[in-house]
Amino acid sequence: MQSSVPQYIDVEDKIVGPFTWKHIGWLLGMCAVLLVMYTAFDFQLFLIAGGPTALTFLAFAFYRPSGMPMVKFVFHGLFFLFRPKVSVWERPVHVSNTPTAVMKRPGSAVVESASGSREITEEKLRALAAVLDRRGSR
Repeated sequence: MQSSVPQYIDVEDKIVGPFTWKHIGWLLGMCAVLLVMYTAFDFQLFLIAGGPTALTFLAFAFYRPSGMPMVKFVFHGLFFLFRPKVSVWERPVHVSNTPTAVMKRPGSAVVESASGSREITEEKLRALAAVLDRRGSR
């Protein structure tokens, strides 16, 4: 028995014309805020404050910068503003006296020693841990 596979499952359903539930929600929210502003302010102040408010709600409803919803874009911007932006990098210190001087790959379990053997013993692992605990200093 054959059945059809639904395609375009990432496209939101249209409710009224080209509008989705998110669009309708943002537009209803804009109308509610503008109604409150209309009743609370005089008409000139309503026009001054209502314009940017309407543009903000319309941007949240319809504008998609970089292909993502405006809400997600604003949250990413806020996270960028409030997260620390300092990255600290310490130059690795090459210690020639230890038997585990060179690591081949980060995260690999194979360590090449000065003698060229590629097996890890408990003694080599302790020496490497001691060097890492001291951050390479003696």
